[in-house]
Amino acid sequence: MAAVALLIPVVDLGPLGGIILLFGAADGVAFAVLYAIPVGIPEIPVQGLPLAIGTIDSVRTLVGSGIALGFGLIVGLSGFGVAWATIGVVAAVPLLLLAWVHARRSF
Repeated sequence: MAAVALLIPVVDLGPLGGIILLFGAADGVAFAVLYAIPVGIPEIPVQGLPLAIGTIDSVRTLVGSGIALGFGLIVGLSGFGVAWATIGVVAAVPLLLLAWVHARRSF
């Protein structure tokens, strides 16, 4: 997702449709991975997984709204190129957070 977002300001309008399709596919994969994260955290009991996934979804919705607002502000202040580059970096940040996720020992 981060790579696709970083490509948007540097490509011509011709391949933009393909980039949008790639972005949509990457977004779907990102959501699937996001919802699978609680399963990999050993401290969350199996009975608590629905609550953990609901919490992640709530946080994702709030953060997503903030990112959309920030994107609009950055576009207004600095232009689309800077805004898409920022979104690319923001999309890469959760990858760093995965360093703290440990594999679940049992189900």
